[in-house]
Amino acid sequence: MRVYLDSSALLKRVIAESESEDLRAALRRHADERAVLLSSRLAAIEVSRAIRTRFDLGYVAAADFVDDAMSGIAEYPIGDEVVSLSQRLNPNRLRSLDAIHVASAMLLDADLLITYDDRMAEAGQQNGLRPAAPGR
Repeated sequence: MRVYLDSSALLKRVIAESESEDLRAALRRHADERAVLLSSRLAAIEVSRAIRTRFDLGYVAAADFVDDAMSGIAEYPIGDEVVSLSQRLNPNRLRSLDAIHVASAMLLDADLLITYDDRMAEAGQQNGLRPAAPGR
């Protein structure tokens, strides 16, 4: 199984939120089943920026949080294929960075898209992905 995690899911690995424990349990189950955990290189950027903003940290102070969030995640580069597919995805209201995540998940043949972003989940579903938000 190939499980794609967007930034909203990855952040819940390092910031305690209501769904965090359910997400961690789901990821443990996927790991026990030898699932491959995937994300876009974009996720590390988004996670870093979110951590720095939320806790008013510099890059070095945020690095451990980012490392923990991305631990065990295979990162997919943002190449020409991702850019091309991102431009063509529906629905039209899909935000640019979310389109990069959905396109990456599609190109990686993800079996599951874990996201806590309702618009991304809807776009993923419209484009053939199975969304999930453990704890919701």
